Amino acid sequence: MIATVFAMPVSTTHSIIGGMIGFGLVSGGVRVVYWSNLGKIVLSWIISLVVGGLLSFIVFKVIVLTILHLPSPLKAAKKVAPVLIGFTFFFISFLFSLKTLKKPYNIFLLTGLVFFVVAFVLSYLLL
Repeated sequence: MIATVFAMPVSTTHSIIGGMIGFGLVSGGVRVVYWSNLGKIVLSWIISLVVGGLLSFIVFKVIVLTILHLPSPLKAAKKVAPVLIGFTFFFISFLFSLKTLKKPYNIFLLTGLVFFVVAFVLSYLLL
């Protein structure tokens, strides 16, 4: 409610977890909440913030070093952007497949590689 009052963004995952904890506390007390599982969930929230920040920093530094600090940033962007777009498609497809499908890793890597190549070629031709 505090986030809503101050017009801050609210994650549905946080809301659902908070609602389940609140319902559990009201209906059964402190002992019905699996605190170790809650600790794992909260830890994953903290880890995802740190990893997201670290990856953002790395991508920013790559862009600065390979595009922004060169004499012709537009030419550099046309060379570097397809690679970055390809890696983005690779990671999204690989991690989505890994999380949702129950198949061997090599299939996920192959799927990611296909997405990388398609995204790289399309973005290279369009830029």
